[in-house]
Amino acid sequence: MDEASSGGMTVFPNPVTGNSFFIRTGSGPVSKDLPLRLYSINGQLLISKWIKKGQSGLIEIKLTSAIASGVYVVQLDDKHTVKVIIRK
Repeated sequence: MDEASSGGMTVFPNPVTGNSFFIRTGSGPVSKDLPLRLYSINGQLLISKWIKKGQSGLIEIKLTSAIASGVYVVQLDDKHTVKVIIRK
């Protein structure tokens, strides 16, 4: 699997093999401020950030060294969720 999608959100590459991955939020700039969160499969919040209105629809998420290999959940705007596999 190269990417995973939910609604207007696409996450790639999936599985993630490097220190970052990308989220595409649609075909153009973001139309409103959107919360973006990365959770462990156990529900622990690991990354929380805001995608600002007008920002490019392609966002890079950089992973810290504390995030180990495993299955994670990306949530955008409290509506769209995608499971992401991270392999380090």
